[in-house]
Amino acid sequence: MGKGVKLGLFALSTALAISLGLNAYSLWLIEDIESRLPTSMEDLDWRYPGYADDIETAKTKIDALEERADDLESKIRNLPLY
Repeated sequence: MGKGVKLGLFALSTALAISLGLNAYSLWLIEDIESRLPTSMEDLDWRYPGYADDIETAKTKIDALEERADDLESKIRNLPLY
């Protein structure tokens, strides 16, 4: 084999090793971040006091807005057409 072929194979194998290393590191990093995330509302409230209540309040407000939107939609559909 010529010197250029050997150098090319070395460069290719080095790039592959670096790529595999970065891929493994990114998978480890993702798993590490996911392990730190709260898994339940109780865990969320323990880590960030009051935050779970804010989420529940927001969900309640969203539900109320959806009901209001449904009511308005039904009223609009029932309007007489001239």
